[in-house]
Amino acid sequence: MTKPDEISYPVLIQAPDISAYQKGNTGIDYIHHFDSGNPGPHVMISAVVHGNELCGAIALDHLFKNEVRPLRGQLSLAFMNVAAFQSFDPEQPKDSRFVDEDFNRLWTREVLDGPKKSLELERAREVHPYLETVDLLLDIHSMQTATIPLMMALNRLSCAFTSRTIRRTSGMS
Repeated sequence: MTKPDEISYPVLIQAPDISAYQKGNTGIDYIHHFDSGNPGPHVMISAVVHGNELCGAIALDHLFKNEVRPLRGQLSLAFMNVAAFQSFDPEQPKDSRFVDEDFNRLWTREVLDGPKKSLELERAREVHPYLETVDLLLDIHSMQTATIPLMMALNRLSCAFTSRTIRRTSGMS
């Protein structure tokens, strides 16, 4: 019997062209920063931590095209593992999850400061100082297996944010 996570599903959506977003305004390619001029948190929405996760790229492309800007605080929009995303092939989607190694496994101080080299680690080292300025991070992932939607929160502030978001989007008060 085949398990749901072993089933291959066809890719039914198209990856957006994100080349127009390469030149950010932060000094880091593919990271854009918008400041409302009003006090508030610095929120980042990031996408393509894995190159085969198209939904986040589609969402950010939508935010850019609709010129979404913060009313309070700051908003950063970031495409993370661009090299993997650019290698995406809908016929072999799992092959573009990463180029050298999983971008999501590089964020310990030991790894970032260590001697190891990879395309993903080079990018992680480039964006890490910028990530340190962020108060709230929404990191959009998608899956290519039969999996229910999920959301994770790492601390009390992000748990409260997650709880408010779920209540608002579900129509609960």
